[in-house]
Amino acid sequence: MTKTVSIGKQDFASLREQNSFYIDKTDLIRVWWESQDDITLITRPRRFGKTLNMDMLKCFFSNQYADRGDLFEGLSIWTEEKWRGLQGTYPVLFLSFAAVKADQLSEVKKQINMQIARLYEEHRYLLDGNLLSENEKAMYRNVSMYMEDAESSFSINLLCQYLYRYYGKKVIVLLDEYDTPMQEAYVHGYWDTFTSFLRSLFNATFKSNPYLERAVLTGITRVSKQSIFSDLNNLNVITTTSEEYATFFGFTEQEVFQALEEFGLADKKELVKQWYDGFTFGNHTDIYNPWSITNYLDKKKIGAYWAATSSNTLINSLIQQSATDMKEKMEILLQEKEILVTFDEQIVFEQLQQDKNAIWSLLLASGYLKVLEVEADYETWRNYGVNKGIHGAILTYLDIKKQDFYVIENTVDGKSYVTARGWEDLSETLYLYEENNFTVDEVLVGQYLRNKRIAREFSSYYDLYQKYKKDYRVAQILAGNADADVRKRAKNAAFDERISLLGLLLDALQEKIRHNVELEDSLRRILPVLKEIKAELAAADDRVDAAAILEHRADTLQQEMEQEDKANALSSSARKGYQLILHTLRQDAKELRMKDIRDANAAFLYIKEAFDEQVGSMQAESSRISQELANLFAFVEKIFGDGNEMLILVTDLTVNADSMKFISRNGSKEYFKYNKKYQLYERQQEIADALEQLQI
Repeated sequence: MTKTVSIGKQDFASLREQNSFYIDKTDLIRVWWESQDDITLITRPRRFGKTLNMDMLKCFFSNQYADRGDLFEGLSIWTEEKWRGLQGTYPVLFLSFAAVKADQLSEVKKQINMQIARLYEEHRYLLDGNLLSENEKAMYRNVSMYMEDAESSFSINLLCQYLYRYYGKKVIVLLDEYDTPMQEAYVHGYWDTFTSFLRSLFNATFKSNPYLERAVLTGITRVSKQSIFSDLNNLNVITTTSEEYATFFGFTEQEVFQALEEFGLADKKELVKQWYDGFTFGNHTDIYNPWSITNYLDKKKIGAYWAATSSNTLINSLIQQSATDMKEKMEILLQEKEILVTFDEQIVFEQLQQDKNAIWSLLLASGYLKVLEVEADYETWRNYGVNKGIHGAILTYLDIKKQDFYVIENTVDGKSYVTARGWEDLSETLYLYEENNFTVDEVLVGQYLRNKRIAREFSSYYDLYQKYKKDYRVAQILAGNADADVRKRAKNAAFDERISLLGLLLDALQEKIRHNVELEDSLRRILPVLKEIKAELAAADDRVDAAAILEHRADTLQQEMEQEDKANALSSSARKGYQLILHTLRQDAKELRMKDIRDANAAFLYIKEAFDEQVGSMQAESSRISQELANLFAFVEKIFGDGNEMLILVTDLTVNADSMKFISRNGSKEYFKYNKKYQLYERQQEIADALEQLQI
């Protein structure tokens, strides 16, 4: 007997009880559990079965379904005794943000709180007896849509604790459509405040929660780690380009064709393939959208079912605002042709308006594009890494072992992988740990490099890199005072040690260059403001409140900065420029008041002298850096000659935007000498174009 097709039903238990049409995806349970990942984030486009799979996980693991093994009879997971014994053995919390949508921050928070309050209501039995103290019972009853942010942030953490006490087992947390309210926050202009709230909630739930067994999150987009996941080092992200779980969301071609035969539509295979085939997850092609297939099975009519399920306001807006070349690429795609672009599956909402490549990331995440090929191009990424400030230990390690840059392997322990994103995330963590004097070990590295060999070897190399930092006395080399022992060691060093030393020297120098360039850029921004203040003072009375004029100008600039920030149009460099101008104006105003300088000419003379002092200090620092740059070239030339080490030095300076800006302003005869020798000037535009593609 042909099964009934239930359109849009996302209740696993109901589907199974009513014997509705269902394609077996229970192998997801086995694969996820055996992965032993603490927190798994899975992103897929809308209508690809995320919610149904999450409900399936709930029905399998939740002790509320301890007597419901019948739901899984006849399915793949039920063929082995070990899995039958696991069913219904854990406390599970399942919540969804799919319906959390509002144009105001307060309403979004209320809706999230309502989801949490519903969980508390489901487990109200915890209030019986003496399991909870009177204070805990009072806090329990206080959970509502109106609770404060601090209560909301720790509410799931506390509920996990209570459930652990009751059942003696840690809790599995399932969060569906985690990113829906984040898109709302961006569109309606309360992004910063909301992400701060969500970051606190996620940290307490998924990081600082000793009562958490495992967790799964699903959504459409992989939101920037810096936005809400900055505290989560135990997060495994599965995107549309990941091999893991590739066939568990959506239908494979074999599954679709079997369904067509079951419903007497075997002669429609080619028609269905023409209309609905085309999605690619990982290396698995021919993935079909479940919404489209189930609608076709039900109505037996071809239609654009999936396309009609969302308005995509954000994507439409980005396309309309995009540059001409972006629209040209869209036209190529509409002609059913391919384009070559650089994209990042991590969505940085704060940069959507500035990042011309963001549209490709969103289109991919939303299901409108598919990836035909992912190219692991280390050389291009390395140039990006130098410009981005990727940790020197990572760059020098990969210079030695380029083969470790991108690795996907199947091992006896399952799939292992190392990706560009993993290296970049590791870089951020290394800087954070060094800043706080935390220990970096193999366990930490392994959270980002999911390959045991590479994690072990990089950890060992990192320790060696730190040792080189102490042994070579980098500051002395840059000062031109390298002692005989250092020079001898460098000259006799193996290639990998030479590369490490070069990385240390470049790291130290480029950090100074970056600060100097940012300072000069900021001072250049101050100059026109000072000219405007000069004109305003000249037009004022002889006895003018010059301090008030400076304070008013500072207030105006403060408002401009806040408006740009609110519109997500403020770059890091521009922010620093604003901050220096504001500091300068307010400091000058304070000094004018203390010295009671009111004469317009005297006031401006004082302001100019203060500015000239800043410029003089910056120029003195530029001279010191220029000398250190010359010393670096002299050291490399004397010790290594004009071989690979010199080529790396000149190339890294060339691809680093701050270094090139500094050299263009201050000159470097040594740089230009070797740049010409290696003919890098002929490749500068090519390098610049490649870097622009990677700036996501």
